[in-house]
Amino acid sequence: ARGGQVCVCPLTEGNLGDGVMEDFAACAAQVCLGTDCNARIDMLEEMRWLEYSQRLRNLQRGVCPKAAAEAAADGAPPTTCSSGQELFKMATTNGARSLGLPIGEIAESRLADFFTVDLDSPALDDVSPSAMPEHLVAAVIFGASASDVVRETCVAGRWLDATGASL
Repeated sequence: ARGGQVCVCPLTEGNLGDGVMEDFAACAAQVCLGTDCNARIDMLEEMRWLEYSQRLRNLQRGVCPKAAAEAAADGAPPTTCSSGQELFKMATTNGARSLGLPIGEIAESRLADFFTVDLDSPALDDVSPSAMPEHLVAAVIFGASASDVVRETCVAGRWLDATGASL
């Protein structure tokens, strides 16, 4: 159906042995990520698993941005994103759109939902302090877990620590 969204939870699907998304390229612009795995809740890992499962299925790297660009030819906004940027968009902007909520990006009239990254985390040691943002996004997604790099979160403008307690 036009305007529909597809929410995938690759870690859950991998844990249950449900398989990988078959027709990813046809609907990549409408894909959003969720997490409901009883083994581990980590959106960075969900992003990583989506790209890795599609790499294995298609025997190539960078599947998510290629698929999103192909889907754009079918009416979705075009993209020139890296894998990290495209995966982050699927977890944020696309997720917000699927829920119909004013979240998913930092902009006027949007709820303030975001997180801070600990740039001193050992998981990011190989990232230069002057790295381009897209390199930092990729390093966070492909080289770290949320518990390694997420310092605080801000939900609807309210700061929370890693346990969910207000700061």
